[in-house]
Amino acid sequence: MKFTIYKKITLVNIVFTLVAVILLCTYTQMKTTIIGKNQAANRLCDISNLIYKDYAKNFFENKISKKEAEIHTKYYSQSLNLEIWLLDKTGKKITHLPTDTTKDCTINTNIFYDDKTKFNSTYPAVYGNCDKTMPDNTLSYCKMVTHSKQTKGYILVHLSDSVIAEDVNCYMITIFQSMIILIFILWIILLFVKLTLYRRFCEIMKVVYSYSQGDYSQKINHTYNDELGYLSNTLDYMAEELDTLEDEERIFVSNVSHDFRSPLTSIKGYVEAIMDGTIPVEIQDQYLQIILDETNRLSKLTESLLELNQFGKNAPKLNITSFDINEVILATTRAFGVSLKSKNLSIKTKLEPGALFVEADFDKIQQVIYNLVDNAIKFSHEGSSIDFETYVKHGKVFVSIKDHGIGISSENQKKIWDRFYKIDSSRGKNKMGSGLGLSIVKAIINAHSENINVVSTLGAGTEFIFTLTKSN
Repeated sequence: MKFTIYKKITLVNIVFTLVAVILLCTYTQMKTTIIGKNQAANRLCDISNLIYKDYAKNFFENKISKKEAEIHTKYYSQSLNLEIWLLDKTGKKITHLPTDTTKDCTINTNIFYDDKTKFNSTYPAVYGNCDKTMPDNTLSYCKMVTHSKQTKGYILVHLSDSVIAEDVNCYMITIFQSMIILIFILWIILLFVKLTLYRRFCEIMKVVYSYSQGDYSQKINHTYNDELGYLSNTLDYMAEELDTLEDEERIFVSNVSHDFRSPLTSIKGYVEAIMDGTIPVEIQDQYLQIILDETNRLSKLTESLLELNQFGKNAPKLNITSFDINEVILATTRAFGVSLKSKNLSIKTKLEPGALFVEADFDKIQQVIYNLVDNAIKFSHEGSSIDFETYVKHGKVFVSIKDHGIGISSENQKKIWDRFYKIDSSRGKNKMGSGLGLSIVKAIINAHSENINVVSTLGAGTEFIFTLTKSN
């Protein structure tokens, strides 16, 4: 069984709960007890100061009698649940109450001022049996009474450990209740995570697994505006792209097979006909010319595929130079003289005056113009014109090639850059076309980090506009 994230979070919660309980029962209990004793010592300090001001000062200055002092002592002892002794300067107990633990005794008061025996360095207090005069675990506080820089006696206040324990227990109960609430909240959060985030995460994992099996039809469709929602939308988009890519791959293979099969079938048929004598010797040259044309067509198609493949993931490094784009356009149009004449097409130019130098790969840009002109000639109406224009805008050189032919519908404009795509469903009116020309154009322009756009009206013509970096 897999150790899932939810199980890991649950285990962390269990460990946290156990550690919290252990700390509560050990370290927290110990620290709370120490804090409780410190607070008790501080309380005894305040009480001893109060006793001193109320009656002890007058007693040691012989202003009130021993009996009056014992009455005051009894009142404070009963009301504050303490045991209060008045000692003379030798440490001998002076006051006696029926409730006192020890009646007559003499205490070594030095233990309250010795760092080795003191409860802590702040207060003159000891925790224990107070020089064997009190039960164990008793907190005793001593206040020295002086007059004219002479010690007159001591006020000794005892607090039972049971009283301190009650205060500590109150603190511990509060801490324990807070800890229970915190642990409860953590488990509620865990339940919330399982019912929301973890459930959504499991749904994503289920769909991703179907993607790994090649099924891209599953959709996550999470509408939450958070990280998981963003991840879901990204995965949905990725699946859609992969599904489209798979379809395009099938279409690509089908197109390649079709474009290779047709000429190969023709070549095979004519060769067999020549060999078995079906085609007379006197007209074999005509069919050999067809075979040569079909062979050239296959060669051109292969070269186009290799060319397009260069602009894949490991695109070749461009040979960037500075050249005159106007001169390239004029030279390319001259190369199409025969094709233009066969359709009675004219060339119209509106080029930027003078030389217009750009920074680009000369051979690749020449091929872009060649492919676009070849495409314009194929789809232009006889007797129409092909218009060329160059201009500079925002530091970029814009090149426009426009025909006045059949045009492209808005639906097909999105697909013309696809490999082997031809507008005519019968694989194009010109069967000699490979359907790769515009794909190569797009790849070359993208390799230059430039843009190319198409503007077309069905039945009126098409204009291709691409940008290049102007040379300084």
